[in-house]
Amino acid sequence: MSDTNDAINHEQPPEHDEPPRSKARLAFTITLFLVIVLLLVAIFSPLREVAINHFLTAAPTPTATLVTGDDLIAITATPTGTIAIDGHAIKSTNPDGLSGLYYTAKPIRLSRGQHKIVWQAPPFLPLTCIISVPPLSSEPCTYESTGNDPNAPGEREIAFSATMADLPTVQQTAVKQTIQDTLNTLQATNTVQPGEQYVSPSGKTLVQTAAQPLNATLNLHLDTNPASQNPCQSGYGDDCTVKGQDCHQFCTSPFFGGPPEKGAQLTWNIEGLFYSTWTYTTQSGQVIAQNQPDSSVFPGNTDHSIHLRLTWDGAKWHASPDIPPESVSQYDVPPACASTSNQISATTQYGATASGTNVDRGFAVGTSEAQGCLAVVVPSPGQQTPTVFKQRAALFLYRFGVLLAANPLAHSEFPGIPMADANEQAIAQSIAAKLKY
Repeated sequence: MSDTNDAINHEQPPEHDEPPRSKARLAFTITLFLVIVLLLVAIFSPLREVAINHFLTAAPTPTATLVTGDDLIAITATPTGTIAIDGHAIKSTNPDGLSGLYYTAKPIRLSRGQHKIVWQAPPFLPLTCIISVPPLSSEPCTYESTGNDPNAPGEREIAFSATMADLPTVQQTAVKQTIQDTLNTLQATNTVQPGEQYVSPSGKTLVQTAAQPLNATLNLHLDTNPASQNPCQSGYGDDCTVKGQDCHQFCTSPFFGGPPEKGAQLTWNIEGLFYSTWTYTTQSGQVIAQNQPDSSVFPGNTDHSIHLRLTWDGAKWHASPDIPPESVSQYDVPPACASTSNQISATTQYGATASGTNVDRGFAVGTSEAQGCLAVVVPSPGQQTPTVFKQRAALFLYRFGVLLAANPLAHSEFPGIPMADANEQAIAQSIAAKLKY
């Protein structure tokens, strides 16, 4: 009966049962045995080196290729200041600081790795440049030129160029005030004679005719507002920007200047922007018109560029316009002649005579900035030959915002320009007589 029940219930005899714990112990033993065998094979056979190199040793980092010029660094800086590379001062090959420019005539060779270049020129804040040799695909230094210099192939160029933003706020204020004080020294007054014309917009009329003697005072105003709405006629002799710099905040311009001034610790050559206005009063002082524009062609308060030389003596700033005195030049335009240059350049008929001859223009001021600007126009010798102004020339007088032909030659070659009266012609001749060509 018992056998029959076992068969019906499909039960196995007790000897066929195996506890689960025994199965796990057997699997562990087999696995451990295989691991020990593999380790012995790896340790005591040629496979050892393969295993170690493949699993335990990192691949070596390849050495970056050094292209010719990657380790050669040429440096320029303006203002001059001092340059240090990794804490070591680098001697300038322009020790006198001519034009306020620091430079290395021969490039400096640097070792592989990262290098820190620091420019210092108090009261400016230091400027720092971090570069690598060989260079990284994206160098953190913003002062390195990304283009190749055709005059210095095979080297890297680092150019520090200070801006107003690199000065402490108190120094920025001091610089602006110093320049405005300098422009104020150019303020001048002259007399508008009865019958003379002057620019003073009234209704639809831009130019007025004086019915009585008037005092005309010329003022120059520095424009340092980055959001200024004043028009700036770049391309008509003015530089509103220089290499991406906004000249409202001064454009560093190292190519204007000369030997360093005695006692100056620092020289900063810049281009700033200003505009001119006229104020007209009666002889008794009654204001007829105030802050009138300086042109009958361009909008009022048009900005013009001016080259200035700033020096720091360790305590205060000094400024002077970079203009040769009593000379006529088509490149160095006196501030009082800025509107004259713009007006002549802006109209195509002023670029050539009525017969089609190309001309060059030079400019000079009278005994005061308010007396008038003389424009000397001569045939152009071409781009490769210097212009000689000491020859038979057409003379123009720009006075109180009005352009006039000041001699018969000017009127015949440019008949569209009104003829100056006898007094105005005499003023033009007096300016021409004292010029140094």
